[in-house]
Amino acid sequence: MALYRAYLRDLIVGILKSANTAAGMRVFSPLDTPTWDGEYPIIVVRFGRSPTERKESTGPVPVSFKTTAFIAITAQIAAVTAEAAELALDQISAQIEGSVIGNFELMKGITQIASVDTSMDINSEGKEHLGQITQILALEYFETGDDFAPINAIDLCGVNVTVDLQSPTDPIGIYKNPAFPQSVAPAPRTTGMDGRAEAILDIDFSQKD
Repeated sequence: MALYRAYLRDLIVGILKSANTAAGMRVFSPLDTPTWDGEYPIIVVRFGRSPTERKESTGPVPVSFKTTAFIAITAQIAAVTAEAAELALDQISAQIEGSVIGNFELMKGITQIASVDTSMDINSEGKEHLGQITQILALEYFETGDDFAPINAIDLCGVNVTVDLQSPTDPIGIYKNPAFPQSVAPAPRTTGMDGRAEAILDIDFSQKD
């Protein structure tokens, strides 16, 4: 059974990528943030914390829940002054709300947006003023017993892990068949993934004692 809250998170990522926000296509979920090119602003869509989801029973029989998924949309910006940072955060926050709240594809998949909690933070300690604004959407929908049907498990035979670090980087190296070709920064580079594998780990679970 695929988690419906994961579907809603990915749907919001797609909505924001197709919207005309200041972040453009720099909209990520926690699964793909390593592809970030280091440019601001960016938007990250993830599950909210404490709680991620809440289920309230609608009665003992049949099994059904009013479920609320908490989706956090965080925009991060960089500006020269604190005033400019706050203005940029206000602007991108309005763009996010205008794109997501009332979106037809989102609204047809839920019963309502029960609440939106917004918090803002600006860090002025460095050369640039880095700011972020987080909007946590409480998305309500109903689930029935059919949504909790058992799934056919697939045996996990192994795990393959390849590590391509963003730092240190090879400034001029060009490597054949990189593991993450879409994320390799073109040479010459000062930072970012260069296409070489700093570490490879293969675990085979199929072998028996």
